[in-house]
Amino acid sequence: TCILQVSHKKGVYACVFSPDSKILATSSIDMSVKLWDVDTGDMLFSFDTESVSTVCFSQDGKLIAAGGECESGVFLWDTSSGRLVHNLPNTDGISWLSFSPDGRTLAGSSYLRKIFLWNVFDGAEIKVIQGHTDTVNGCAFSPDGILCTASSDLSVKFW
Repeated sequence: TCILQVSHKKGVYACVFSPDSKILATSSIDMSVKLWDVDTGDMLFSFDTESVSTVCFSQDGKLIAAGGECESGVFLWDTSSGRLVHNLPNTDGISWLSFSPDGRTLAGSSYLRKIFLWNVFDGAEIKVIQGHTDTVNGCAFSPDGILCTASSDLSVKFW
C-alpha cells in the first residue's frame, strides 16, 4: 500500500533520502529538483534546472548536489534555505554524484570518461581524474575517503 505520493509534471529521474530520512529529493525531466518533507508530503523547495538525472545529499544533510546533462554544470543548494550555494562548471554531463565523508569534496562521474572533484566550500575544481576508457556510470566514497568509480569499460577502480 502506498503511504505517500509526491509528483512532478513529467517523468522522475532520481530520488534520494537525506541522511536523517526527513527530506526526499527528486529530479525530473520537467527540469526541476524538488525537496519534500517525508512526514507530510509538503514540497519544501523547487529548483529550476536543466536535465538533472542525479541528486545526492552531503553527509550532514545541509547540502544537496544535482547534475546531469546540464550545460550549466552541477548545482549545490543549501537544504535549509534553498539558496544556491555554487554552480560548479562542467559541460561533460554528470552521471552520478557523491560527497566525501568529511563533506569537503564532491565527486562527479562523467559520460566522457572522467571523474571531477570539486571543493564544496569555494566551488573550485580540485582535480580531474582520467583512467577509464568508457562512460563512468557511478562514483562513491568509502567511509574512510577512498573514491570508487564504476564504468562501462567493465572496470571498477579505486582512487
